[in-house]
Amino acid sequence: MQPFLVAAACVEVVLKNSEKANIIYCETKEAWGRQDCQQALNDVQIPFSSMLSAIEAVRSNKISDSPDPLADIKERYKDSADFKYLIGRVNEFIKVGFNREADKVKGRYKVRPSQDNWLFYAVFIGTMVDFSAERPDWDTYKLLEFRGKTYDPTTFMDAEHSNRKYRRKVSYYKGFGWRLRQDDKLKNMAWYWYQSRVVYSGPEEFCRKYLLEKGIELDPANISKEISLCDLATGYPRKNLTDQNVS
Repeated sequence: MQPFLVAAACVEVVLKNSEKANIIYCETKEAWGRQDCQQALNDVQIPFSSMLSAIEAVRSNKISDSPDPLADIKERYKDSADFKYLIGRVNEFIKVGFNREADKVKGRYKVRPSQDNWLFYAVFIGTMVDFSAERPDWDTYKLLEFRGKTYDPTTFMDAEHSNRKYRRKVSYYKGFGWRLRQDDKLKNMAWYWYQSRVVYSGPEEFCRKYLLEKGIELDPANISKEISLCDLATGYPRKNLTDQNVS
């Protein structure tokens, strides 16, 4: 499950740094208000339990071998114009928010919209949660099923540290044996990734600019290692990378 959380952290960083991406994210969230998307919220549960068996495939960098936790909802609404619009907004958010401007101008995208990586699920589920949490009848809907139980997704996607929802999230993760990471470390990792992959051409340029602006020296090779899980979660291609540069 960790790549999903990393992808969600990367989404958060993009939303804090890109006005264009924010607009598209809001459009994606609002798309859940369309008729067929509303029907999906009322009728369909997303079986998070199916994602447990995907962990080993993720660790071996084979996300395509993982079961699709959204297979039911996508099959049921595959011919829906409303759902096609929703998916289109998710894909556009990824293209705009997770790629360098220079690459977008040339029509080249290193992070591509794909339902074979965790980023798609982070945006899809994140916008669903954001939309649903604003509904006055939120507690009457059963949206997420996990090991035979239905949970309020805000209990494990809420970023607040000191509230009851956050403590319940931590309890869930410990119960399932997942290794916890400090939220600040996760956010820093996502921020390093954004600087290295979206703002600058790679860790080397980012570290050089950081030294000039902040007077703090960072090792490009260490940054490359630090953001490797973000590359996995977003689908950023690493196979042609040196230890510190984008090919």
